[in-house]
Amino acid sequence: MDENRIPRRTLAWLIVGTLAVSAGLAASLLLLFRSDDGDPQEVVEATQDVIRQRFPQAAVIRFAPLGETHVESTDDAKYLVSGWLEIVTQDGERAKFDFSCSMLVLPGGQWVSERVDLVPRQ
Repeated sequence: MDENRIPRRTLAWLIVGTLAVSAGLAASLLLLFRSDDGDPQEVVEATQDVIRQRFPQAAVIRFAPLGETHVESTDDAKYLVSGWLEIVTQDGERAKFDFSCSMLVLPGGQWVSERVDLVPRQ
């Protein structure tokens, strides 16, 4: 046996180990740069739809602009969206609220809310 040669069994384990580490690294990078972290506008629009459903009698609901709406992704693939809104009833009465909403996107791309908090503004 040549002293500089690596035994076949050791070489096979080195290749398997290298492939396993490479696969783990690739999976980690995919999770880090996954595509559903992309557009905060989509999360904000889904949140606004959820809140609109809570006020079916409102004539107008005006939300804060995107620049004043905070979107934060969490480690468990959820999003926390917060901001403010103003509701105008059909009678012309106005009410302002701060909102906070926890959103989750399902595998098919459908957004669902886990929690919605509305706090009246003074």
